[in-house]
Amino acid sequence: LLNSGDTVKIINYIYPEDSALYAANPPVAIPFLQLFSDLFGDYPFKKEKYGHAQFNWGGGMEHQTMSFVYRLEYFELTAHELAHQWFGDKVTCGSWQDIWLNEGFATYLSGLCYEYLAPQYWIPFKDAHQDRAFKDTIGSVFCEDTSDVGRIFSGSLSYSKGAYLLHMLRWKLGDEDFFKGVYEYINDTTLCYGFARTDDLIHHLEAVSGQQLGEFFNDWFYGKGYPTYHLKWASLPDKRVNIAIHQTQNHSSVSFFEMPVPVRLKDASHDTVVVIQNDANDLTYTIGPLSFTPDSIFFDPDLWLLAKSDTPQYDKMISQLLILYPNPASDEITIGFHGDQETVEEINIYDVTGKRMVGLNTEATSFFNPVTIDISNLSGGYYLVNLLTDKQRYVQRIVKF
Repeated sequence: LLNSGDTVKIINYIYPEDSALYAANPPVAIPFLQLFSDLFGDYPFKKEKYGHAQFNWGGGMEHQTMSFVYRLEYFELTAHELAHQWFGDKVTCGSWQDIWLNEGFATYLSGLCYEYLAPQYWIPFKDAHQDRAFKDTIGSVFCEDTSDVGRIFSGSLSYSKGAYLLHMLRWKLGDEDFFKGVYEYINDTTLCYGFARTDDLIHHLEAVSGQQLGEFFNDWFYGKGYPTYHLKWASLPDKRVNIAIHQTQNHSSVSFFEMPVPVRLKDASHDTVVVIQNDANDLTYTIGPLSFTPDSIFFDPDLWLLAKSDTPQYDKMISQLLILYPNPASDEITIGFHGDQETVEEINIYDVTGKRMVGLNTEATSFFNPVTIDISNLSGGYYLVNLLTDKQRYVQRIVKF
C-alpha cells in the first residue's frame, strides 16, 4: 500500500529450499518501495507488479518490474535494484557517458534507505563509498570511454562518486530544493519512459533552486580527483573564532573545488556546526560570537563532502590580523595576515621618501602560512610595509639594521 492509496503487487520467485524462510518474513523491499514512492513519485509500474527472481550470482541485476537477486534479504542490494525502476527504467540515461544517472542514483537511493530506515548504518555507508570513490583519481563521473565496459560500470566513478556527487548537491542546495528538483526531473513528461542526459537533471535543479550549477558540475562531473582540506584555527575575544582553510587538489583538471564547508566546534558541554562558503583558497573566516568558547574543531563531521582532511591545528598566530616579525630585522621579515575573508593583492615596502624598495608577487603566494620577504639588500633605517587586500590597506613600520 502506497501513501497515495494505490497498491502494488509484489511477486517473488524463490528456490524451493528457501521458500519457508521467505514465506515467514515480509519482503524487505516493501518499505523501500514506499520510501521511494514518497520521495520521487509512485512506483512507475504499479499497474503491473514488482518482484524478485532468485538467482545464483553473488549480486543482482535489475529488470523492469522483476529484479534478479542472490538473496532477497540483502538490504542494500535489494534497495539498489529497486531504485533502478525509477532511475534507469522510468528514465534511462541517454548515453553511456551519463551512466551515473542510472548507477549513481541507484547507489545513493540505497543509502537513503539506511538514512530513513536504518540510520545506524548511514555514516558507515557514506564512509565506505568515500573510500571506494577515492580509489580512482584519474577518471571523471562523466564516462569518457564508452567502448570500455569496465570503465562504464566503474564502481569508483559511476557508482560511488556518482552517488557522492548527488549527496554533495543535496548539501549545496538543501533538502527541499534537492528533492524537489530530482522529483521534477524524474517526473518530467518529456523524459518519462524515455531518455535523459545530465543537462536535463541540471536544468531541473537550477530551475528549482535558482542556483547556477555549471561550476559544480565542471569540478565534480567533468573534473577528476578530489580536494584535501587543511584547517588552522584560533580563539578570539568575545567567543569568536578564526578558521583558516587551505585546499589542495590531487588532479590538475580542477584548480579549486568551491564548496560550502561544514565545521563542528565544541567544548566539553556544547557543540555547533557552522558552514563556511569556501569559494577561494587560503582565506581566513571569522566565526561568531558563539555561546561558548570552543576547545576543538572538526572538519565535515557528517561526511557531506567527498574530500580528505588532516586534523585541524590550533595556531595562535591565526588570531592576529597582521603580524610582522622580527622587528627590528636584519635579513628578512615574516608576515602573517588573517583578515576575515580578505585576499591579499599586494605587499610593498617603501622607504621614508615613498620610494618602493621591495615588492612581493602575491598571486602565487599562500597566506595560510606566514610569508617571508628578503630585505637583506636594504640599507639600515625605517621602512613602511604596505599590505593591500581586496577590502582595505594595512601599513606597519619596520626597522632595518
